[in-house]
Amino acid sequence: MILNRRPVWLALCVALATIACSDRVITLSYTPPPPSAATEFTKLTVFRFADQRGNEGDHGDPLRVGGIYGGYGNRLAKVMVAQPWPPRLVSALVAEFRAQGVDASGIDQLPTTTPATRAWLEGDLRNFSTESRWGRRAHISAFVRLRAPSGETLVQKDIKADASGYGLGNFDAGILQDLLNEAFVRFVRNVATDPDIRAGLQRVRSSDELPSPSSLGGHPKPASRGRLKAGQ
Repeated sequence: MILNRRPVWLALCVALATIACSDRVITLSYTPPPPSAATEFTKLTVFRFADQRGNEGDHGDPLRVGGIYGGYGNRLAKVMVAQPWPPRLVSALVAEFRAQGVDASGIDQLPTTTPATRAWLEGDLRNFSTESRWGRRAHISAFVRLRAPSGETLVQKDIKADASGYGLGNFDAGILQDLLNEAFVRFVRNVATDPDIRAGLQRVRSSDELPSPSSLGGHPKPASRGRLKAGQ
């Protein structure tokens, strides 16, 4: 008796395609460094970065962090994180600044209301992804701004971090997870240790330490006016 095996193979192919195209869920892991015993800089508030990622579906989705793509750029699966990444980014930045001796705190919201007595950090996040194309790559980048309590922009610059690797399993979520976690640690550390940002924080601290008029025993005298000559 001859059996028709076509339905069996068709069902198997459909099952394999379903497995290959299902979303991959990964975990964003981060171990904060111990805070510094000495506080060398001024107080800093870290706000949530604005999500300015591209139009491939990542923008505005706090769980979407990349994808798995075929040889022609066709997306085969999405890569998602188990928990939203924006609050994790804020808390990691706070931890890194504290490790550098900065009295930092975080607010998981955009800077619609800003502190009047603290410097603050904000930014536009351009990339936050881990992808499998011809190779494996994780990329995080942002346009970061440090502002003085007055609102003055002290520093604005692009800061980024990458991690790359290769593996035989194109659909191996473990590789993509490891790469994203590696890039994540590099990014928050690059921001907190950036020499321009550290110099900007030092500027704020130095201005805070200037003596006020009251501490000098009075108020500054107004500038004297010159006398008008005859005929003026």
